[in-house]
Amino acid sequence: MLKNYIKIAWRNLVKGKVYSFINITGLAVGIACCLLIGLYVFQQLRYDRFNEHSDRIYRVNYINEHGNGITKIAQTPISLAPFLKQNMPAVDKAVRLSKRSGVVRVKSRQMFDENFLVAGKDFFKIFSFHLRGGNPGSVMSSRDQVLLTASTARKYFHSSNVMGKPIELRIDGTYYQAQVGGIVEDPPVYSSIQFNVIVPLEFWKKVDSEYAKDDHWGTIRPVTYVMTQTKGLTSSLVARVNNLIRKQHPILYTQNKRFTFEPIRDVHFDQSVQGTLEPTASKAFVVIAVGIALLILIIACINFTSLSIGHSARRAREVGMRKVMGALRGQLIGQFWGETLLVVFISLILGLGLTELLKPYFAGLIGQPITESWYGNPILLTVIGGIVLITALLAGSYPALYLSKFRPAQAFRNKIHVEGKHTLIRVLTTLQFTLAVILVISTLFMNRQMNLLADKNPGFNKDQVIQVDVPFREGRGIMENLRSRLQNESEIEQVSGAWADKLGIDNDFDLNPATLRDQKVKVYSFGMDPQMPKLLQLKVLKGHYFRKGVNLKSPRKVMVNERLVKAFGWENPVGKHIKSFNFGSAEVVGVVKNFNFQSMHRKIGPLVIYPNSHISTIYVRLKGRSVSSGLKKVQKAWNGVAPGLPFNFTFLSQQIQQQYQSDQRWAEIVNWASVIAIVIACMGLFELAALSSAKRSKELSIRKVLGATVTSLVGLLSTDFLKPVLLGLFLAVPLAYIFLQWWLQNFAYRITLNAGTFIWAGLLIVGIAIFTVSWQTVRAALVNPAESLRNE
Repeated sequence: MLKNYIKIAWRNLVKGKVYSFINITGLAVGIACCLLIGLYVFQQLRYDRFNEHSDRIYRVNYINEHGNGITKIAQTPISLAPFLKQNMPAVDKAVRLSKRSGVVRVKSRQMFDENFLVAGKDFFKIFSFHLRGGNPGSVMSSRDQVLLTASTARKYFHSSNVMGKPIELRIDGTYYQAQVGGIVEDPPVYSSIQFNVIVPLEFWKKVDSEYAKDDHWGTIRPVTYVMTQTKGLTSSLVARVNNLIRKQHPILYTQNKRFTFEPIRDVHFDQSVQGTLEPTASKAFVVIAVGIALLILIIACINFTSLSIGHSARRAREVGMRKVMGALRGQLIGQFWGETLLVVFISLILGLGLTELLKPYFAGLIGQPITESWYGNPILLTVIGGIVLITALLAGSYPALYLSKFRPAQAFRNKIHVEGKHTLIRVLTTLQFTLAVILVISTLFMNRQMNLLADKNPGFNKDQVIQVDVPFREGRGIMENLRSRLQNESEIEQVSGAWADKLGIDNDFDLNPATLRDQKVKVYSFGMDPQMPKLLQLKVLKGHYFRKGVNLKSPRKVMVNERLVKAFGWENPVGKHIKSFNFGSAEVVGVVKNFNFQSMHRKIGPLVIYPNSHISTIYVRLKGRSVSSGLKKVQKAWNGVAPGLPFNFTFLSQQIQQQYQSDQRWAEIVNWASVIAIVIACMGLFELAALSSAKRSKELSIRKVLGATVTSLVGLLSTDFLKPVLLGLFLAVPLAYIFLQWWLQNFAYRITLNAGTFIWAGLLIVGIAIFTVSWQTVRAALVNPAESLRNE
């Protein structure tokens, strides 16, 4: 009997080729999309959980409470880690981590820009990074050995067997000889600690003597991680540690300054903390991803269910004939369920194949590799399998239970109605288009928001400016020598520099208190070369730019933005004095128009621009249309003034655009999701229109004989299908509005949710729906009545 059931199911699939294709393909695409997004979500949720003792690892954050709120910083005093290990019994191990830039030279000729991870002795005791070669105890205590990841070793030496190989580290203009003392497996993408080269802290003490001091609390630099003896830290224990620090260092650490311990599992999603080792992610995006995955899968499942119900009406006579031949109701139900499960199984296999096929493209879309696999994720498979199984049961149960209860006479007299007019199908179609319309409306508004960010003037001229990172201790000399060599070149307009490494990005600028007559305001301070405001073409509203000969080591002249003038309530700001621990007391010589020195996710805050002798990024403004010629001149001059540093530059405009890369990627994901959702929904609508047209062919022929026009018949058929589409549109608008209002809260500068875009989205959806059903309705209306009535 089972063999016969499978034969009948297969024959029905082959007989209804279009129906089978739409049903299988729609569900397979939905499964694939859900799996891809699900893999990404699980990868995000796995961050740092690969560490064996992740439930006992904490990052120590420095908290500074002030009048404008709370500032959280991941960077801590240099002496904090050894202090916690000695004075906090709950702490088993502690490690200091720092990211420092430099250059690696291999075989005295090949040079590579690198960010070094400076790490203490307990690094491998706390974190579960696998060491392939070398001894973690000896190498992390070495003063002349470093560790490379496997991929970095292959990049440097074209081999992973490089133990003992000599390399040179160029740090702040000095070359340090080193050997490869260990090979580490590449850190997983779901690690909040990434590295290519690990420099042991003992080695780094030769570079930075401050790390060699036992009691150095004045410099906030490394990120501190600790591993506790047991799970959990009590608030009383943390309070005792803070009180002890305040007692020993009362001047530096007052009551408004303290340290907190954050579980490593929370680090990746905590965007409130500044100075982190790696960029953090937004939990909102994970919620959006889960929502998109479920929406597409639900749309696909609804499509599958409604088509299964609608198509089952064609088999009413088959059910009647089988009952006459002695089939029991339970056998009929089993047959329908078996056929549905067969189709779902085929869709599942196809969906899994599509997932593997599309994984590289999806990884490119989200900007990171997908290392998770569906076959290695039982939770994801259980969720997908459960949803698909429920879909199969729902899709097969209704027609099975509905058809199997009728008597054969009813089936032969066409008394069974399960076609497109059925209330359940209308409800499912309405729900399907509601979800699809939400995605389409979200797509239109997200694209508008991205265009706003791309087109908005940041307040400075970012075009034709390149930037090159340099070691800060060498930056000033390199910049001045480069300026001297390029000052007479016609393709070069100006050379300058700044302490900030990426202008316009969400940088953690120095946020320091500025005081005026006991009035304290938290302000951002931006140290730069005196010519930098002119290079950026900042608009001076009052006063003037910095003039030549300004003191760099002890600045007495500063420029401020409009926002700071407003915060202090100044009417005549030029000549006023402002005081900050970052630059002392200084006179305001100019006021610049507000500009976005951070991304547009944040509102412009009070800003002080002060001359600074330290330069970490050099900026060059090119002149004229020949950018390539200007770049060649800059590179030639660079090779002369900094022969030990690679010339790696980025355009400032591109760098600024990258700050919205995450938002653009999510907008792109929503774009694709809305296209997929509409295609799946319209595929179902197309097949339902075909089923309805076939069922009503005799009715249409009689109407045509009685004088109905093709236009009226098309309108008659189309109206039935446009009603659920219009109702879905009506329901989707308020839901999409609520979602977009929530999403736009992430931007300080945002679009308004105008009615015009909603109307445009509605017209687009209705137009697509009309186009989808018109093919079938026009075709049905043009059929010769004699052909339809011939067998009556």
